[in-house]
Amino acid sequence: RSLGDMLEISQEKGFGCGMAPSYDDTATAHFPGSKSIYHYTPLLYQFNMTHYSRLERDSNNDFTSPHEDLGTWIRSLGTELPFPITPVCYGGTFVASGASIRTKDSSFWSRLEQSLSRGNNIEEGHFAERTWAGFLSKPLRSDQISALTAYTTYIDTKEMFLYYMGMLVHYDYDKFPDKGPITVARHHSLAEE
Repeated sequence: RSLGDMLEISQEKGFGCGMAPSYDDTATAHFPGSKSIYHYTPLLYQFNMTHYSRLERDSNNDFTSPHEDLGTWIRSLGTELPFPITPVCYGGTFVASGASIRTKDSSFWSRLEQSLSRGNNIEEGHFAERTWAGFLSKPLRSDQISALTAYTTYIDTKEMFLYYMGMLVHYDYDKFPDKGPITVARHHSLAEE
């Protein structure tokens, strides 16, 4: 998204993500569904990683967080994400309104800064990437949560794509009928709640 698009979105939602979600027209045989910015919070809280090397300079020596997973890291900051559904902005490029930033007190921002100062290539950076939108977006209304729940055919788990843990996905069974039954059987569903 352009900076102008992100600013426009942030005026309405308090937060604008640089990466746009993909919809059905981007479905492929490898990932035959619509990837959503929305994630099921209880599964997102279970997210963790053991390593990550995007650049040659990235070392994994100090990568692992002292926190077991994203959920324990969030609680160490003295906050929680929206429940049951949280928006996630991948890529680390976003715009937030001043009003959204001020919804958290200065002690929260200090704890977050301290946590992210542990190193350069750290697990906490991946935790933060998955929480900026949840921290800074306006909360979803109950009718929006109901609509997302009705549209979701499954919720991604570590079985499929580690990096998208908890993502709400809508599979296009007409385009890829062979993927539906196998995938649904292996993935957590909002209907199971």
